[in-house]
Amino acid sequence: MFKKKTEVVVHKCIVRLFEDFNAVEYEFLDTHKGSYLMDRLCQRLEIKEKDYFGLRFVDNTKQRQWLDLGKLIIKQCKDIHHLIFSFRVKFYPADPFHLSLNVRVLLYKQLKRDLNHGRIYCSSNEIVTLGALIVQEQFSDYDENIHTGDYLANLRLSARQTDAIEKKIIKKHRERTPGQDPIIVIDEFLRITRNLETYGTEPHYVKDHQGVQMYIGINFSGISAFISGKRTQHFLWNEIRKLNFEGKMFIAHIGYMDTSREVVHGKFVIVDQLTLIRKKFNISGCCKLEASFSKQQVNNLFVDGNDVFNRLKTISPQLEELSSKVGNI
Repeated sequence: MFKKKTEVVVHKCIVRLFEDFNAVEYEFLDTHKGSYLMDRLCQRLEIKEKDYFGLRFVDNTKQRQWLDLGKLIIKQCKDIHHLIFSFRVKFYPADPFHLSLNVRVLLYKQLKRDLNHGRIYCSSNEIVTLGALIVQEQFSDYDENIHTGDYLANLRLSARQTDAIEKKIIKKHRERTPGQDPIIVIDEFLRITRNLETYGTEPHYVKDHQGVQMYIGINFSGISAFISGKRTQHFLWNEIRKLNFEGKMFIAHIGYMDTSREVVHGKFVIVDQLTLIRKKFNISGCCKLEASFSKQQVNNLFVDGNDVFNRLKTISPQLEELSSKVGNI
């Protein structure tokens, strides 16, 4: 008795790069894992430090998810008829200047998106400075014969862009030193953004234990809490002794080395479940978190629980792998 041959099904997807109008199309099989797409894309873009990047998609419940590179693509993207991935920076390095030039340029493109979509929150003066650098990189040196009138009218640089800020950016662009290499301009942009409080964080809206609405963000340095765009708390990884979940409360237990500082218990209402392992993260000199959460559903609370869960869940194994690769950088 002969077995029926299994029909080979070829699936198609589109991968958007950092500029949404720039996209590539790939085919994959039922047997292909997420790493198949990532490897092909990184090969195409000549990326060696691929661990910093990820592929995002919107599932059938309209939630944004990161593609798990170790699992089958088709199982993660069930019932999605038009499969579109977005190639994005997933882990922001503490020091971008350890990266290759190609990856620094891609990080710059990601940070431009972050500024444009409001994920980077900074002062008006910082927006002007960063905006002038973007204009310098895109339009080159100011030329009064070319850059006339309101030449930035169709260029969106920041979520907080106004006519007044545009005029200041034009003035700053006019005052910049001419003849600079675009890479010098990009590096100056990275040097400024990596020192901003919201660098590499994605806001997740929560309430503290007193009911005050805020958002938390996680990056290489630790966990930060923000109210009205200003950081109110910053828990460094080496100060975090324990993270746990009690009922609907996510609690960070902080122990300071300085005895003059009081031990703090940061409490936030949040959702979903994860278990992470404490490991050394050599490249940024920080420690990954150690936590245990139980899955909860919080009603009438604007929290992107799936995104919090997936973002935190992937930190431990992927940074551990990255740490072993970069060694003693």
